[in-house]
Amino acid sequence: MEKAIKYFIKYPINADVILVLLSLIGMIALFGLTKSQFPTLESSTIIIEGRMHGTSPEEMERAFAYKVEKEIKSVQGIKKITSVSQESSSIVTVATETKVDINTVLQDIKIAVDKINSFPVDLEEPTIYIAKRNDIAAEFVIYGETNLQNLKYYAEKAENDLLENDGIAEIKLSGFPEQEIIISVREYDLNKYSLTFNDLSNAISNSNIDLTAGNLIIDNMEVTIRAKGKQFTSDALSYIVVKTTVSGGLITLKDIANISLEWSDNPNRNYYNDEKSVSVTVYTTANEDIIDAAEITKQYLADFNDSNTQIKAKIVTDGSVIIGQRIDLLVRNGIMGMLLILIILGLFLNIRLAFWVALSLPVSALGMFILAPYFGVNINVFSLFGLILVIGILVDDGVVIAENIYEKYEKGMSASKAALQGLQEVMSPIIVALTTTMVFFTVFFFIEGQVGGFVAQIGFIVIVTLMVSIIEAFFILPAHIAHSKALKKGNKVNKLQAFMDKSIKRFRDKYFKPFLNFSLNNKLLTFSIPIVFFIVSIAMIIGGQARMTFFPYIDTDNVTISVNMPVGTTEDETKKVLDRIELASKDVNTKLSSEREDANEIILSYIKKIGPKAHQGTLTLNLLDGETRDMASAKISSIIRTETGIIHNAEDVKYGASSLFGDAISISLVGDDLKEIREASQFLVSSLKNNPELKDIISSDQVAENDLSVVLKPKAKSLGFTLKEITQQLRNGYLGLEAQSLQIGQNEVKVYVKYDVEETTSYAKLENIKIRKNGEQYPISELVNFEKASTTLSLNHINGKKRINIKAELADAEGSVSEAIADINKNVIAKIENDYPD
Repeated sequence: MEKAIKYFIKYPINADVILVLLSLIGMIALFGLTKSQFPTLESSTIIIEGRMHGTSPEEMERAFAYKVEKEIKSVQGIKKITSVSQESSSIVTVATETKVDINTVLQDIKIAVDKINSFPVDLEEPTIYIAKRNDIAAEFVIYGETNLQNLKYYAEKAENDLLENDGIAEIKLSGFPEQEIIISVREYDLNKYSLTFNDLSNAISNSNIDLTAGNLIIDNMEVTIRAKGKQFTSDALSYIVVKTTVSGGLITLKDIANISLEWSDNPNRNYYNDEKSVSVTVYTTANEDIIDAAEITKQYLADFNDSNTQIKAKIVTDGSVIIGQRIDLLVRNGIMGMLLILIILGLFLNIRLAFWVALSLPVSALGMFILAPYFGVNINVFSLFGLILVIGILVDDGVVIAENIYEKYEKGMSASKAALQGLQEVMSPIIVALTTTMVFFTVFFFIEGQVGGFVAQIGFIVIVTLMVSIIEAFFILPAHIAHSKALKKGNKVNKLQAFMDKSIKRFRDKYFKPFLNFSLNNKLLTFSIPIVFFIVSIAMIIGGQARMTFFPYIDTDNVTISVNMPVGTTEDETKKVLDRIELASKDVNTKLSSEREDANEIILSYIKKIGPKAHQGTLTLNLLDGETRDMASAKISSIIRTETGIIHNAEDVKYGASSLFGDAISISLVGDDLKEIREASQFLVSSLKNNPELKDIISSDQVAENDLSVVLKPKAKSLGFTLKEITQQLRNGYLGLEAQSLQIGQNEVKVYVKYDVEETTSYAKLENIKIRKNGEQYPISELVNFEKASTTLSLNHINGKKRINIKAELADAEGSVSEAIADINKNVIAKIENDYPD
């Protein structure tokens, strides 16, 4: 290494070439990197979805989840299998091992699922895919004084326009349900014309068709015979003939039913500041830049608002803000670091030396960017954090080397010899110090899971930047210093430098030297002091004075309030609860704004969303940016909670979303006996609710108490009816029988035959239904009893066992998660394990 150092000192032009190459290639690599909120990681999750319309969670569990879990558990490379079975759907989630090829596991899972030949006939083809996590570049709402159909039109137009840009590949719309054509019939008309739902469905599917019959060759010309009878509007469908009378009369759909294009029963409604709205969310994939995508979106919205008066669009989430803020912070820190080097070294040594030391900061960072693309590193919050972290470390070795070289020169050595010996004296301690730091950061590469993938980029940034800094400090910096004018004879020290030099020497001789001598002469005392501080620190942690948590509280610029009402609650009732919370939020906003000197509103906008079920909804409050508002979002949500008061008719209300790293408390109770797990979970939930340190306790075990169970009477059995036969007729009437699926524009619109809404409003209407068989009609009240029953809404598994998950948040956002978990383990979990040993 000594020969290489001498070579660069002798031929500094080569050091300049390396410096320029590192800078230029690094800048090219830097500008080629995409920017995203989080690191782009290869997914380790595979999703298997099964859907069967109108099926209970228990049936989805039996018909799909159990079978898939059993078949795929032997596939190599699987780490964990979880599943959630709900009404009409079941989702099995597979977490793969870290070092396996996920595409190979995907193919093996597909083969295993294809082997299952006992799926119900009504089950849709299972969907199997690798889960991808894309960043939200921007989310905006389209709102105005118009109907939902128009809002949907403008949202779809915005989607199509934005997708024409190269920087945007995925957009999702929300705020409206799917549209359906509903053939609404009354029981009276079905009885009058002796029709069934299947009769109507068959009439539609047989009449509303486009079909090619074949070809004729006439006069050497090929003529195609086609039936072109497919209609796409409710008015056109109303003329379909469903039956003919004895006299030859025609009975059409419009004679016995109301036909209309409607929104489906699945709630999916958005409100922006109390106005109906549709949300458009723009995502970026691994190859797209989040800042570019956000800028494209904002420019589109500016043009949109200029060309529309009644309909407006407003950005509610800008995913590029956090990246922009981190880049600004990095640039500010870098400039500040360079200025401090220039000022301090300029005062104590020489401004020219300070320049070459300061230059090592950008050069080391740019050198790191050369390797970044080859290791999957891009510009994101974690890589930027790594750069901000390493800036302070980079300065040290350059300052030490420059100061030592300058000291050698002051003692009479030539510039070249001072550069060589000055470096050699401090080379070993610098290598040890930087190597120790790099070894520490290698730990980040051994953390598993998504968090491990994120922090590994911090480790890469720090280690590679330090490696480049070693090259710069050992070969480039000495060459520049050796030939700098700072080491030329005849340089005069100005008065300020002379004063600073005199001051530092006075401090060294009068204060530091005596203190150092005292420390060296009293080794036991010197050694004992840090030991005492260490013991005191540990004691403070054990005693609770210094609280610990796994991940720090990270403030956000929004508050999300989630509401879960009892199952069966209507969409309107859920909206009333959200309206109540919104009203309380507005009162809080008025109060907090009045207390501010700048009178700025703390809450900028209110977004209500109802869904995915009628009893579920969220209220998102977009806040003034954190630096300006000077108040934690957790405190704002706490004030809103107090202002709202207890919502007695809600199952649970959660004020504030979970952090990036998940819920503060998440406990899974696992076993084979659901009854025992449920009993244990109820005790756990009760205990957590009584803990003042916790809030927002939510259990995955939710039960619908108002279900009706169909039980056959003896008469039904004697007539040959089966439970499936009767239930299927009820299902056709209430859930609807799908007659056809029409492609209208870019939307798939399904045609359903079902009871008119008026037929579904009372038990009396239910008991008036006639069940049909072999041309005969029987009152349903003679065939079945309806008994009160309860149904679990969601059935969860983990590795083949039943699971109930309970989540909670800390009442104090900056409290200690580890202490809370320790308390729960000691006072609650221990009792559960004792009472339920299996």
